[in-house]
Amino acid sequence: MRSAYLDGELHALGPDGVPTFSRLQTAMDERRIDALVFMAFDLLFLDGESTAKLPLIERKERLRLLLEPEVRGVRFADHVVGNGPRFRERACKLGVEGVVSKRVDYDYASGARSLWLKFKCAESNDGLARSSDAAHPKEGEAR
Repeated sequence: MRSAYLDGELHALGPDGVPTFSRLQTAMDERRIDALVFMAFDLLFLDGESTAKLPLIERKERLRLLLEPEVRGVRFADHVVGNGPRFRERACKLGVEGVVSKRVDYDYASGARSLWLKFKCAESNDGLARSSDAAHPKEGEAR
């Protein structure tokens, strides 16, 4: 048996597979944990050894392999490398709350919000307005 420390978020998915906050609230209010899924997006320890110093892309690959075959109630939160603005636009059209952009070559740094960007999808005239609630990368860093 393997042991692991995962980073992720609890979600309630709609019939289309898109997470919705209202479904999450309802499931928690009604104590329906069967309606929830843990979306795992990072692997910090595996079998007692820290993976935090590995680049994100390596941690994600180990996480993907760990979750194959599928683990009940846990899903691998896949990623897309490159073309962030187009990805955000398409994600917002799907109706997700927002997207997070991270550097694939960085190790894990607890609480280091300056290493990632979170873009929220918000309704506006065009339905695609986004706002960042995290610091932007330094000039020259990838997005």
